[in-house]
Amino acid sequence: MIEREELIGEKTIERYINRDDKLMYQAVRFTEKNSEKQKDMYEFVDNNIGKVIIHKMVQKFEQNIH
Repeated sequence: MIEREELIGEKTIERYINRDDKLMYQAVRFTEKNSEKQKDMYEFVDNNIGKVIIHKMVQKFEQNIH
């Protein structure tokens, strides 16, 4: 990993270089869980704010030239 950026309560971004699986970037966007109505959504326990609801996850890969 070359960089990790966290916007507490909003998103986490990680950037990589020279990984065997060609992963370059991954990010997750989330909001704090504030009601039981949201229990059918994807949950994650964030170290800073507790249970959160995941809205979007992204992974980007380098082009494999082999």
